[in-house]
Amino acid sequence: MSAPIIIVMYHEISTKIAHPFSNTLCTSVERFEEHLNFFSTNFSIVSAKNINIKTEKTKLLITFDDGYVGNYLYAAPLLRKYNVPALFFITTGFIDRTLNYWIFIVKNMSNKKLFLFLIKHNPIALLLTIIKGNSLYRVVKKCFKYSYIKELNRLYSGTGFDKYFLSWSQVNDLKNDNLFEIGAHTISHPVLSRLSYADQLYEIKKSIHCLEKRLGVKMENFSYPFGGENDLNEHSKNICKELGVFAYTTQKGNNSLFDKQGIQRIGIHNDTVSELNKRIDKYL
Repeated sequence: MSAPIIIVMYHEISTKIAHPFSNTLCTSVERFEEHLNFFSTNFSIVSAKNINIKTEKTKLLITFDDGYVGNYLYAAPLLRKYNVPALFFITTGFIDRTLNYWIFIVKNMSNKKLFLFLIKHNPIALLLTIIKGNSLYRVVKKCFKYSYIKELNRLYSGTGFDKYFLSWSQVNDLKNDNLFEIGAHTISHPVLSRLSYADQLYEIKKSIHCLEKRLGVKMENFSYPFGGENDLNEHSKNICKELGVFAYTTQKGNNSLFDKQGIQRIGIHNDTVSELNKRIDKYL
């Protein structure tokens, strides 16, 4: 068995714990700096491109999902301060401002629109909602299908969420820093396992090609949206293998048996250093 490789996953680094989708996705600036101190002391922090180099300490790679603007405003300066590399996964539809995140839409739609949506697409789920008293938001989220993304965007007429995500200029600035690498994270952040092979190929391949065209660099890394065991399938992994990219999940582990299309990561939140240590220690 090879030496363990710990890969951690962040989402938003922010000055306040307030996130449009889930506050558990936020890490405060102060807490993130504490994390960097802990990582720098206890691990050999590596870049994705150097993940196979030999190190004295356990290797650790830091990743960020989705493309939140706080990672440019707050995370990047701290990473530079500590001379720490990182890999940023970008959902291209959010950067293009062509699609709202469907979870954001569902959370902000009126109950009336959610009710009509369920009547049209899943009346059985609506019936169960009424019987069991479940929230419409949770049911629509659970029953979501890829083909509804554009329809949800048409239904939603509220405020957009542009301010939460990076601009192309900011993505390009990150790419130009030798400490940082950019990876793909689909176009619209769907649950890949619910898509046909053709639709999965479109989401994965087009997001990779979009980033390559915009940034002028080859994409070597991809992360699966949501990334749990039920959120991807063999089609997902085979497509990534065919495209020649390393693919990252959210399934926890230490990558001692390195699966290039099933790389494991440990999700990090606004943990104290003690909590962070406990979260990681079980995989060492």
